[in-house]
Amino acid sequence: MLDGEKKVCLPCEGFTIRETIDGYVWLIESVVAMAPGRKLCDIKFIIGDGIFAAETILTKLGIEDTCHVILDHHHLLSLDIGSWPKAFGLNLFSHLKEDLTSMVKSTSLTAYEQALESARATLCNHPDQKHAKYLERHIHSKRHLYANHIIQKFAGHLNFQGNAPSERNHCISVRHVQCQALAVQAQTWQRERL
Repeated sequence: MLDGEKKVCLPCEGFTIRETIDGYVWLIESVVAMAPGRKLCDIKFIIGDGIFAAETILTKLGIEDTCHVILDHHHLLSLDIGSWPKAFGLNLFSHLKEDLTSMVKSTSLTAYEQALESARATLCNHPDQKHAKYLERHIHSKRHLYANHIIQKFAGHLNFQGNAPSERNHCISVRHVQCQALAVQAQTWQRERL
C-alpha cells in the first residue's frame, strides 16, 4: 500500500483464532521473519481494537520507542461492537456519545478538552461513580491511542481511524501485498533462469 509520501509500504493484517497479545506478538514476529530486509523496528503503527490498549504488545516486541498503537475508532464508538458503549451501557452512552465522539475526532487540544469537560459534567451526578472512573482511567488517560489531534502529529499515520474507507482498505492492502509478493517471485524466478 502507499504511505503518506506515496511510497510503497508493507502492511500486515492478521487473523487469529483467539485474540491474545501473545498471539499477535507471534503473528508480527512471523511476518517480519518472512519479509526480506524488514526488522521489527521498521513497524511504525499497530492499529487495532481494545486488546492493544495496554500497549504491552510494544514492550513484548521491543518496539515501544519506535512504534505507536492506534485504537480503531469504530471499535471504540460502534453501538454494535464498541468497547465504550459496552462499558457505559447503551442508555448512558447515548448521553455521552456526542462528547466521546468529539474527543476521538478532536482536531485540537481545546476541542478535546471541551468534550472531556462536557462528558465529566454528564457523569458527575451519575449515581454510579464507576463510570466517571472509567472515563478517567480508560479513556482520558489513553487519549494518545485514539484522539485525532494527537495521532495527526505521528509521521506517516495515513489517517487510519477505523472508518469505512480504512475498513475497505484492509482488502486492498491484502490484495496489494499478494500482488507485490507475486511480482517479487516472478523477478526471482526470471533471474534464476538467466
